[in-house]
Amino acid sequence: MLLALLTTAGFIALSGATTEGSAKAHAGTIGFRAKALQIASYQKGDPYRYGAAGPNAFDCSGLTMYAYKQTGHYLVHNAAGQYRQTFHVSKANKRPGDLLFYYYNGSITHVTIFAGNGYQWAAPHTGTRVQKQRIYSSRYLVGRVRG
Repeated sequence: MLLALLTTAGFIALSGATTEGSAKAHAGTIGFRAKALQIASYQKGDPYRYGAAGPNAFDCSGLTMYAYKQTGHYLVHNAAGQYRQTFHVSKANKRPGDLLFYYYNGSITHVTIFAGNGYQWAAPHTGTRVQKQRIYSSRYLVGRVRG
């Protein structure tokens, strides 16, 4: 059985194949959270558009909703609603594929998908594109989509 490892650059197959295409071909062999993360990464460069949920433009919750929908897990199109749908874990126990919920004045304002090693995939705001970026604030909560 082919295993896959998450790296900061994406996925690498242990069989020696290292291309994104190979990861796509073997996506069925990885867990659903890793697959959602992989799908989010494939949206790199797609424009941010408020209210959009793919496949060619996204807002923040639209990106996470779209990525998880491809794995058969349905999230609402709202960051605060997605937080209510997830199992909450500590920052220290977050894993790639978990959702990071940023808050301001006690309200959830943004959601991203944790990529590992201090990075996340995000649809940041108007005028930007889906991108991998560093976690930029400590003001976030972690939610894990249930299996």
